[in-house]
Amino acid sequence: MRYFGFWILVITTTFMIGVGADRAVRHFSVTELPAPTPVKHVVSDLPKTENEVARTVAAVTPTKPNPIFVLDYDRKMFWPWAYFHAYGPMPKTFEIDSIEVALNGFAEQNEGYITVYKTHDYTYKTAGVVFALVTEQRLMFVTEQMPHSEFAYRFDGEFLHTDFEKLGGTNTVVLRGTLTKMKNGQTIAKRTVSFTVEHLGC
Repeated sequence: MRYFGFWILVITTTFMIGVGADRAVRHFSVTELPAPTPVKHVVSDLPKTENEVARTVAAVTPTKPNPIFVLDYDRKMFWPWAYFHAYGPMPKTFEIDSIEVALNGFAEQNEGYITVYKTHDYTYKTAGVVFALVTEQRLMFVTEQMPHSEFAYRFDGEFLHTDFEKLGGTNTVVLRGTLTKMKNGQTIAKRTVSFTVEHLGC
């Protein structure tokens, strides 16, 4: 009888240990990861050809803002449409030797343009202006940064004569003012420059 009670105790103890171990394994076992989601193929909208690339770049490239023109003159009496060339040599460090003023005297919507040039061995380096003030006596403008350069320019001058058609090609100084070379808005150099009328616009 004593041995029978002992075996009952052993069996009960073994059973309880097995149940406890099973619960412990279930509690601390690592949860299985879900099956990976199948990869979906994405259709690319990127351009494939060179022409498509060019059109895409053009579409996302921001355009330059329109220049601001302040035109204060009688358009029936004064028509600033001329090509001015520096009278005498310019400093080598200056990237401007000519100014083209082509302001429309009639159209309100298309006011025209002002462009500066640097001529060297039959090649031209050009830049537009971002601001200009034009009266019958004064021409003032600020250029954008010159191409392949760190510098922009400001010109503030006065018209000595306004009969550009009559004086074209006569080597007469018709425009004189201060040309300032700038970097990040800071003055680098300045010089008084005179201009003649080389030829008229079309």
